[in-house]
Amino acid sequence: DAFRRRFARIIGLTPTQYRSRFLVECACRLMQETHLSIKEIAFRLGFFDEFHFSRRFKQIVGRSPKEFRRTLPLNTKSNIK
Repeated sequence: DAFRRRFARIIGLTPTQYRSRFLVECACRLMQETHLSIKEIAFRLGFFDEFHFSRRFKQIVGRSPKEFRRTLPLNTKSNIK
């Protein structure tokens, strides 16, 4: 508990919030740089299922992963898998 309080005081987020934001940032990068499906991204990042991932993503980004990907410029997606 002491670690969590100190972490939150220094970083401004709880460890759980920090981890969630970090994973969503990774997901955004994967959506920009690969053609992986949302489901594949969710599982690669350790989410239990696509629904949980989408809900967390929307809480942090403000739109669903599908909406986020739809707004990406077409030329930023590469063939990396």
